[in-house]
Amino acid sequence: METNNTEELQPTGDGARLAAITLLVSRIIKLYGAATLFLVYFLIFYWHWDYLQQWIYSYARILFAPAIILFFAGIDLTYISHNVNKAYKLSRPDLIDFYHDLSKHLLINIIRGKEQTKDEFAAKLPDKAKKNHPISLLIMFWIFAFSIGFIGAPYENYYWFGFPKITVGIAALISTAGLTMIIPTIVAMIAYIISMKKTGKAKLSKLQKALIIVIIILSFVPTYIWLYDAINFGFDFDSSSDEVVEDIEYIPSNEADYQDDSSQYMVNDSEEYMVDDSEEYMDDVTIMNHMIILCNYLVKQDIISDFSVELDYNAKGNVMGTVARDDNYVYVLYDNGIKKDDQGNDCLELVLEAEPLDEDGNSLGQSEASLKGFYLVNAETKTVIDEHKTHW
Repeated sequence: METNNTEELQPTGDGARLAAITLLVSRIIKLYGAATLFLVYFLIFYWHWDYLQQWIYSYARILFAPAIILFFAGIDLTYISHNVNKAYKLSRPDLIDFYHDLSKHLLINIIRGKEQTKDEFAAKLPDKAKKNHPISLLIMFWIFAFSIGFIGAPYENYYWFGFPKITVGIAALISTAGLTMIIPTIVAMIAYIISMKKTGKAKLSKLQKALIIVIIILSFVPTYIWLYDAINFGFDFDSSSDEVVEDIEYIPSNEADYQDDSSQYMVNDSEEYMVDDSEEYMDDVTIMNHMIILCNYLVKQDIISDFSVELDYNAKGNVMGTVARDDNYVYVLYDNGIKKDDQGNDCLELVLEAEPLDEDGNSLGQSEASLKGFYLVNAETKTVIDEHKTHW
């Protein structure tokens, strides 16, 4: 006599094998995620924080953890969702085997604290379930991860790093959408878990759906206001957005040597110096961004090994930036005004000097400095021209 008792189904069929493969790959993905967290927080932040802090906010060290977790969670859940679709192409007994073996390791069942039997799965599983959309799930989690990671750095830095302004604006819009949906998604997941514990079914009530809509609206408004400057910058809603400004913190130099010797700073008064008193000159943020472009060039040319821009001013109020230090010298950039390149483009001329250090590692000042070069920096094209000049 044939029996329909699903407890007698053998666990060695296609369903059990698919569940075993799914769990194995899922664990590998989690291991990759854990390894990435280790690399980011130890190899990068621990070893290279002095360099990275000029590009990102200090709280990025906290934000990158959930961003990385969400990135790999998206891959993990997408793979599981894909295999769920494959399981429904198997025979009914194999489908039950798959769900039974897989469910023992799923968070939702661990929270419920009860392992479902194969008979319970057989009673609840439909013959044809609504098809999952793994790619949509992956995109959603990656948008969440990107949104959290994006706010870890000043939006201007993406532009100065080489991304077009429109790309920065689009990224800000994506981040706005992602951050808006994170809290409502968490609330929805909690509601599903509560529903599963009470009724065994994941279903939202009308009140819960209405609450989630309200949370979406309440989340969108402050998020949009927070990221409006980045959106405005990228899409040029305001003509003033051509100037890269706002919200970059600078570390003023506390080296007394720079202040003591700053009166010796030389300003080129030739006709090439094109600052018009009737027009507003570059602000400190823009000058610093020019220095960052030049410093990246100097690193590539092996003139300096690393850099961290610290702005200061000489006695005349001109901007200077301490950018690097090695065992023998401290390297300082000086703003020498707007000059024309060979194509007639306006560039900022920056002068690099190396000030020797004494036995205690203190700078001997500009009076002992050696001139390293004059450079024209074009912020629009992010190009640097070495003028090959060796004297003022």
